[in-house]
Amino acid sequence: MAGGRVSRAGWASQPQYPVQIDWENPDTRGLRFFYAGSMPVDLVTGQTATIVGGAAPRTVNAGQGAAIGPDISGTSYLDFGTRESWNTNRPMTLFWRGMLDGTTGAFRCPISKANGNGGTTTPFDMQIDSATGAFVVTRSNVAFRQNVSTTTATAGIVNSVCYVAETELCEGQTYFYVNSATRENGSSIDSGTGVPTANTNSLRIGRREDGGTQLDGAPEVTMLWGRALSTEEYGRVFRNPYSLLKSVRRRTGIIYGAGGAAFNPAWARGSNQLIGSGLHVS
Repeated sequence: MAGGRVSRAGWASQPQYPVQIDWENPDTRGLRFFYAGSMPVDLVTGQTATIVGGAAPRTVNAGQGAAIGPDISGTSYLDFGTRESWNTNRPMTLFWRGMLDGTTGAFRCPISKANGNGGTTTPFDMQIDSATGAFVVTRSNVAFRQNVSTTTATAGIVNSVCYVAETELCEGQTYFYVNSATRENGSSIDSGTGVPTANTNSLRIGRREDGGTQLDGAPEVTMLWGRALSTEEYGRVFRNPYSLLKSVRRRTGIIYGAGGAAFNPAWARGSNQLIGSGLHVS
């Protein structure tokens, strides 16, 4: 697969935990899901995933941020449950980054909200074709439409695979980015039409609900937008997906003793003065 690892010079430093979404960054507009492998939490909703099958921590980009993701194989996956905001049935963007240990022999599913392959109510389902190694995204209404990347996957670091749909229709303008900021049109198969349909299936990383699409690898970053990212926006996210996050700043206080003088916490709150025995507020 073209691209290889991101060089240290091209890798912006990650914010220090605890972190939150930087909603002042315009690239977060329409962001509905953000999972970073170092903790099983959707940073948009605050929901913690159920880790099924005992996925152990694993270093993904060693020496280049050393991101930690769950090692998914066998029957393990992350289950985020169901939410209305994840029923993306109009323009959308899916972004996945991580490590692939295997790409053939079975369908590999980075992220899905589908029950089965080609289901008739599928807002999105990303998988790796078991025969060709191409990335396949399925969206469906009464019938399904699949979009297939030109670039194929090989085992190793995946700096990004991104699927973008510019319209609400299954057969609308869609394209991929794979390990680069270069857009590829890919190809479409099957004949589904209409707006993709919402469902109550769980959003899962690493496995679809039917259980036949097990990922073999470790997800580092997974994101979902309810809009189509422009090529310029994607380029920024591709270079550093952590640019959408910011560190949470904390205030700390220290208890002092000052000879038994009276302490007035109401007066001291919000100041930087020490009033008798009590809290120095910064």
